[in-house]
Amino acid sequence: MLVDSDGSSLYLFTEDERNTSSCTGDCADAWAPLLTEADPIAGEGVDASRLSTISRDDGALQVTYNGRALYYFAGDSNTAGEANGQDAGGVWFVVSPAGSAIQTAAVVNAAEHDDLGAMLTDEAGRSLYLSARDERGISNCTGVCARVWPPLLTVEDPVAGVGVSVEALGTVTRTDGSRQVTYDGRPLHQFARDDKPGDANGHGMGDAWFVVKPELSLVFALGEQNYSGQSGWATLTPVGDRTLIVLNRSAENLDPEAVHIREGPCGNLTLGAIAYTLNFFVDGSDSSVSTVPVSLDRLQGGGFAINSHINDYKRRRSLFPIYSDYENLEGGAAVSTSCGNIPGETHSISIPLEEQRSSGYSRRATLIIRGN
Repeated sequence: MLVDSDGSSLYLFTEDERNTSSCTGDCADAWAPLLTEADPIAGEGVDASRLSTISRDDGALQVTYNGRALYYFAGDSNTAGEANGQDAGGVWFVVSPAGSAIQTAAVVNAAEHDDLGAMLTDEAGRSLYLSARDERGISNCTGVCARVWPPLLTVEDPVAGVGVSVEALGTVTRTDGSRQVTYDGRPLHQFARDDKPGDANGHGMGDAWFVVKPELSLVFALGEQNYSGQSGWATLTPVGDRTLIVLNRSAENLDPEAVHIREGPCGNLTLGAIAYTLNFFVDGSDSSVSTVPVSLDRLQGGGFAINSHINDYKRRRSLFPIYSDYENLEGGAAVSTSCGNIPGETHSISIPLEEQRSSGYSRRATLIIRGN
């Protein structure tokens, strides 16, 4: 956590807006601002580009980190590392090197956004995000990325607030040893450029960062088509007004040249019209990550299917000899390699597998309804 040159703990105030201090008067008597007369200096483990200052009402310069004003707590003595102000009023917290609050037991709530509908927030009402580049149970956002997208950190297990299922909450251990809160296996982040609670300026950033809906991901099978030996899984996650789609396929030496969401159910040779184009399985990769500009509710209610297929005629003839006599295929018709109908309702749950007996092993289990 951040400390001054003497090792005294520094805090942030969740009711402050970005690059602003709302702690004055009696508040400042208990929570003294970290003041400086010259530019602040970055010590070990601190990103100098994130250090800055703001002018207080009396003209004094208060140090900020990643846009958050820094304070001392009057109840801390001169003992290095003492943090008696932690969790005070549920709004004062020590600060991580990424610039986010390190909460003792982080609370995750569901709140209504005017444009994006129901979405997850922290206890102060600040928007929470997921990254399409993160994996389930793994955060790939470190270094500079973590300072732009600070992780939601907790010391103890996170707490389910309003509209949130406790079973969906978990944690992942980051490379620095801190615990980041996850929802449905997805690591949760904040956006450093959100000025105040209710802002969602990071939604859709780089087509990779999205606010998080309270609904859990939908998981279903991509079944083998046309003797291709190809099968896999689709995971559809609601992200604001869009859907994040992750496809995982079996490790076969087959690279589908196209992946689509199509209208109508899966079939042997043909499907309905293309509704949305998804990203290919590139260079032999066994996964494909895409976002589509449609809600998961719409996809579940529209009778859609996800289909991968191969177009090249010569490859089709070698891979699917059963169709070698089908002259009409030479005209350019594609052959499906795997397909799965998007279910009309969520029929899967994902639960954490907690570490036992200091084994170092933890992950998640996904249970999916298949008939009886």
